Amino acid sequence: MTYSNKFVAVFLIILLFCSGCSARRKALRKMRRNPYRVEMILVPGTGGFLAFNMAKYEISQGQWQKVMGNNPSYFKKHFLKRFEYPVEMVSWEDAQQFVEKLNERSGFKYRLPYDWEWEHVARGGLDSKGYQYAGSNRINEVAWHGGNSKNTTHPAGSKKPNELGIYDMSGNVWEWCIHEDESGDYGVPRGGGWYNGEESCRVDFRAEAGGDDDRFYSIGLRLVLISYTDEDNSAKGKKAEKKEKRRKSKAASRRQWRKSGSDRKSRWI
Repeated sequence: MTYSNKFVAVFLIILLFCSGCSARRKALRKMRRNPYRVEMILVPGTGGFLAFNMAKYEISQGQWQKVMGNNPSYFKKHFLKRFEYPVEMVSWEDAQQFVEKLNERSGFKYRLPYDWEWEHVARGGLDSKGYQYAGSNRINEVAWHGGNSKNTTHPAGSKKPNELGIYDMSGNVWEWCIHEDESGDYGVPRGGGWYNGEESCRVDFRAEAGGDDDRFYSIGLRLVLISYTDEDNSAKGKKAEKKEKRRKSKAASRRQWRKSGSDRKSRWI
């Protein structure tokens, strides 16, 4: 390869890299300007799963009203304060409808977190220190619960965050999550609420929910963002899967050849 060809190749690589970065920067700028934006924290991936984005706060009464045009909460706060308090009195079906409308209006794709995603984040992800509650072993530092809430919800983010910088994953309001098993997907609340004891606010505790249309004055929601990073990771996953299939196919061919006792030199030149 000549010097000029090398220069052109390097230039093209830099151009492709910069165009990819530019697309990501545009997506981030678009998100910041979006009136329906939900503030997110990137949760780093590990060997078991890919990175994803989890909401920094529970969905507030103001966010719900902006999307749905109503406020179902039992603890309705002052008009200006509604942006700070978590929405509650939300059923599993209500949560699904909110996500659907938010996706239509925002132009982004959100969903409820899977049960395992929620617990991984509540424990602190890769930065976990093994706390009983989300961010501490001292529940009063990180959670509004039956012992300190004075029988009401409180503004999101008014306690300490967990190791990832995410607030209220223990206490304040329960959060709807998607649970998967042989019978399909259904909703389970996680995290405990303002009226619960300490055990219910532990990161490993899972509540039993009622019907899909049951509403409680202690259940709200938190969202996960499905973004361009998920698409990138999905493409990488498919590429790795194809590579693994090719490797297995080659290994199977070699095993078959050894069994047949054919001449190696003639078969593998």
